[in-house]
Amino acid sequence: MNSCISSGAGAPGTSPSTAKVDNRYWLISALLASGAGASRAHPNYERASPYRTEFRHFLDGPSSSARFGLVPIGGKVPGGHDYPGPEEALARYHDVVEASKTEAVVKGAKNPYTSRNGHMFSFLTSEGMMALRLSDELGEQFQDQYESGPVMQYGSVMRGYVSVPGELLEDPGELATWFDRSWEWIGSLPPKPTKK
Repeated sequence: MNSCISSGAGAPGTSPSTAKVDNRYWLISALLASGAGASRAHPNYERASPYRTEFRHFLDGPSSSARFGLVPIGGKVPGGHDYPGPEEALARYHDVVEASKTEAVVKGAKNPYTSRNGHMFSFLTSEGMMALRLSDELGEQFQDQYESGPVMQYGSVMRGYVSVPGELLEDPGELATWFDRSWEWIGSLPPKPTKK
């Protein structure tokens, strides 16, 4: 069953809630009727940036984008739309970015991340662990405060990154303050030249 929703009105097979608009996101929630007549919610993909007004919902199919229901009609899909890891971790990651005071957006289809001036400063692993890039001083402070450890990827330590404990990921408000610090610090670095 395929159907569409837009920012303001529903479409056959959907029961969208009132679109809530803030300074960066439209929060759109829809209950989709499955083939068996049951309703399914798709909470992890409720965010659409202001230039993205319409989505097509695909309830069937092997890919994550089909499973979670968002393929855009124009514009870009939300970061992490093909993420293979825990759905709850991806939802919390989006919550942290949204709760921050930054202009960051989640990028990447299978590997969600944020960047500024060409520098990646946070990402979500396939196991659902969030990594955050901080200055040496802030990194030590973070690790002491939350008993956090380094980030290991492909058998190597990722210099400058700290692993975010699962309990802290569940508190977007508190974690957003560290996300803001990461954003500010990464903004002090020289921009990476763009590849042509």
